[in-house]
Amino acid sequence: MPDGSGTAYSPGSAITLVDDTTVLYAQWKPATYTLRIHKITQREVEGVLTPLSLKGAVFDLDVSQGDSWQNVSHDLISDINGSIIIPNLEINRMYRLTETLAPPGYKLPEEPIYFRLSNDAVVFYDGEGVVITPDSSSALYVPADSAVNMTVINRSGIILPMTGGIGTQFYTLCGLLLITAAVCRYMLRRRSERRDNR
Repeated sequence: MPDGSGTAYSPGSAITLVDDTTVLYAQWKPATYTLRIHKITQREVEGVLTPLSLKGAVFDLDVSQGDSWQNVSHDLISDINGSIIIPNLEINRMYRLTETLAPPGYKLPEEPIYFRLSNDAVVFYDGEGVVITPDSSSALYVPADSAVNMTVINRSGIILPMTGGIGTQFYTLCGLLLITAAVCRYMLRRRSERRDNR
């Protein structure tokens, strides 16, 4: 039809043209990819760093709208395999992946992960838009699946002694010894001053 209305064809369809003046209209849809996040930690086992899946990490994913960010997905939680799947990410858009809650015993990353999907790569950026090579995340394109596999590494936090544990007893004993030494020194100094005044 001259106005573009008519038959819709699925990708890969063969069309036979019978009229010399047939006009074809095409509507392009942006390529989309599925982001598959794998949340891990690394532990040394027999001298080799071994990845271990982390359950319970919580993420937000936002897309850049120029000078602001629009939320795409909120409160995404890694499952027992450390996995989160987010469909329909467009190429040539800037995304921000923010971990909002780390699994127990782990630290939140200091910065969100900024990235852009292109036709054949994932490019990471810092908060100022400068291309970087991050040390806590990596990504691999899987073109056959229209997917991007992203690995995000969590570091364990500082382990503090448990309340009432041996660690607190040591610090309590040291504090008491210092206080006792200070009181003894004060008492000896007063005694010495009294003798001198007599």
